[in-house]
Amino acid sequence: MLGGITGSEQRLGIIVEVDIFIAERLMRAAGRQHFMGLRLFAGKEALIQRRETELLGRGALEILQRLAAEWDEVTGVDVCTGSGNLALAYHMPKARVFGADFSGEAVVLAQRNARNLGLAGTGRVPGGRPAGAV
Repeated sequence: MLGGITGSEQRLGIIVEVDIFIAERLMRAAGRQHFMGLRLFAGKEALIQRRETELLGRGALEILQRLAAEWDEVTGVDVCTGSGNLALAYHMPKARVFGADFSGEAVVLAQRNARNLGLAGTGRVPGGRPAGAV
Protein backbone atom coordinates (compact mmCIF):
# COMPACT_ATOMS: atom_id res chain seq x y z
CA MET A 1 0.00 0.00 0.00
CA LEU A 2 1.42 3.37 -1.04
CA GLY A 3 0.25 6.42 0.92
CA GLY A 4 -2.99 4.71 1.92
CA ILE A 5 -3.74 3.62 -1.65
CA THR A 6 -4.35 -0.08 -2.18
CA GLY A 7 -2.87 -2.08 -5.04
CA SER A 8 -6.30 -2.25 -6.69
CA GLU A 9 -6.68 1.54 -6.49
CA GLN A 10 -3.22 1.98 -7.98
CA ARG A 11 -4.09 -0.34 -10.89
CA LEU A 12 -7.37 1.49 -11.45
CA GLY A 13 -5.51 4.82 -11.52
CA ILE A 14 -3.12 3.45 -14.13
CA ILE A 15 -6.03 2.16 -16.24
CA VAL A 16 -7.74 5.56 -16.09
CA GLU A 17 -4.55 7.37 -17.12
CA VAL A 18 -3.99 4.94 -19.99
CA ASP A 19 -7.63 5.43 -21.07
CA ILE A 20 -7.16 9.22 -21.08
CA PHE A 21 -3.89 8.87 -23.00
CA ILE A 22 -5.53 6.63 -25.63
CA ALA A 23 -8.56 8.94 -25.96
CA GLU A 24 -6.27 11.95 -26.47
CA ARG A 25 -4.28 10.08 -29.13
CA LEU A 26 -7.46 9.03 -30.94
CA MET A 27 -8.82 12.59 -30.95
CA ARG A 28 -5.55 13.94 -32.31
CA ALA A 29 -5.46 11.24 -35.00
CA ALA A 30 -9.06 12.02 -35.96
CA GLY A 31 -8.34 15.75 -35.89
CA ARG A 32 -11.58 16.36 -33.96
CA GLN A 33 -12.72 16.76 -30.38
CA HIS A 34 -16.02 17.43 -28.63
CA PHE A 35 -16.24 20.06 -25.90
CA MET A 36 -19.35 21.46 -24.20
CA GLY A 37 -21.52 20.50 -27.15
CA LEU A 38 -19.13 21.89 -29.77
CA ARG A 39 -17.34 19.82 -32.39
CA LEU A 40 -13.87 21.34 -32.71
CA PHE A 41 -10.77 20.69 -34.75
CA ALA A 42 -7.89 19.23 -32.75
CA GLY A 43 -4.20 18.91 -33.47
CA LYS A 44 -0.70 19.14 -32.13
CA GLU A 45 -1.16 22.93 -31.85
CA ALA A 46 -3.15 22.66 -28.60
CA LEU A 47 -3.85 20.30 -25.75
CA ILE A 48 -6.87 18.02 -25.88
CA GLN A 49 -9.25 19.08 -23.11
CA ARG A 50 -9.95 16.65 -20.31
CA ARG A 51 -13.27 16.02 -18.61
CA GLU A 52 -12.18 18.25 -15.73
CA THR A 53 -11.81 21.19 -18.13
CA GLU A 54 -15.40 20.73 -19.25
CA LEU A 55 -16.63 20.58 -15.64
CA LEU A 56 -14.84 23.83 -14.82
CA GLY A 57 -16.01 25.34 -18.11
CA ARG A 58 -19.65 24.59 -17.33
CA GLY A 59 -19.29 26.16 -13.89
CA ALA A 60 -17.74 29.29 -15.39
CA LEU A 61 -20.48 29.39 -18.04
CA GLU A 62 -23.13 29.47 -15.31
CA ILE A 63 -21.39 32.45 -13.69
CA LEU A 64 -21.05 34.19 -17.06
CA GLN A 65 -24.76 33.67 -17.78
CA ARG A 66 -25.72 35.16 -14.39
CA LEU A 67 -23.48 38.19 -14.97
CA ALA A 68 -24.85 38.66 -18.50
CA ALA A 69 -28.40 38.61 -17.11
CA GLU A 70 -27.51 41.45 -14.69
CA TRP A 71 -25.27 43.62 -16.89
CA ASP A 72 -25.57 45.12 -20.37
CA GLU A 73 -22.38 43.39 -21.50
CA VAL A 74 -19.76 41.09 -19.98
CA THR A 75 -16.18 40.82 -21.26
CA GLY A 76 -13.73 38.02 -20.53
CA VAL A 77 -10.47 36.57 -21.77
CA ASP A 78 -9.67 32.90 -22.23
CA VAL A 79 -5.93 33.02 -21.52
CA CYS A 80 -3.96 30.21 -23.20
CA THR A 81 -7.01 29.49 -25.32
CA GLY A 82 -5.45 26.59 -27.22
CA SER A 83 -8.14 25.36 -29.62
CA GLY A 84 -10.46 28.17 -28.48
CA ASN A 85 -12.74 25.71 -26.70
CA LEU A 86 -13.72 27.93 -23.76
CA ALA A 87 -13.93 31.23 -25.64
CA LEU A 88 -16.14 29.60 -28.26
CA ALA A 89 -18.29 27.70 -25.75
CA TYR A 90 -19.02 30.98 -23.95
CA HIS A 91 -20.48 32.63 -27.06
CA MET A 92 -23.72 34.43 -26.19
CA PRO A 93 -25.28 37.77 -27.23
CA LYS A 94 -24.28 39.79 -24.15
CA ALA A 95 -20.82 38.28 -23.60
CA ARG A 96 -17.59 39.20 -25.37
CA VAL A 97 -15.04 36.50 -24.62
CA PHE A 98 -11.69 36.77 -26.35
CA GLY A 99 -9.11 34.02 -26.64
CA ALA A 100 -5.39 34.60 -26.45
CA ASP A 101 -2.42 32.27 -26.59
CA PHE A 102 1.38 32.50 -26.66
CA SER A 103 1.42 29.95 -29.47
CA GLY A 104 0.68 31.36 -32.89
CA GLU A 105 -0.16 27.82 -34.05
CA ALA A 106 -2.80 27.53 -31.31
CA VAL A 107 -4.32 30.87 -32.33
CA VAL A 108 -4.57 29.65 -35.94
CA LEU A 109 -6.33 26.48 -34.71
CA ALA A 110 -8.71 28.53 -32.55
CA GLN A 111 -9.50 30.83 -35.47
CA ARG A 112 -10.16 27.78 -37.66
CA ASN A 113 -12.61 26.50 -35.05
CA ALA A 114 -14.27 29.93 -34.89
CA ARG A 115 -14.74 29.98 -38.67
CA ASN A 116 -16.08 26.43 -38.64
CA LEU A 117 -18.68 27.40 -36.01
CA GLY A 118 -19.65 30.57 -37.87
CA LEU A 119 -18.21 32.83 -35.13
CA ALA A 120 -15.30 34.40 -37.00
CA GLY A 121 -15.37 38.18 -36.99
CA THR A 122 -17.99 38.42 -34.24
CA GLY A 123 -15.62 40.04 -31.74
CA ARG A 124 -16.16 37.04 -29.50
CA VAL A 125 -13.64 34.67 -30.97
CA PRO A 126 -10.02 33.76 -30.27
CA GLY A 127 -7.19 35.79 -31.68
CA GLY A 128 -4.18 37.62 -30.44
CA ARG A 129 -1.48 36.89 -27.93
CA PRO A 130 -1.19 37.80 -24.26
CA ALA A 131 1.90 39.81 -25.09
CA GLY A 132 -0.02 41.92 -27.61
CA ALA A 133 -3.42 43.45 -28.09
CA VAL A 134 -6.37 41.10 -27.84
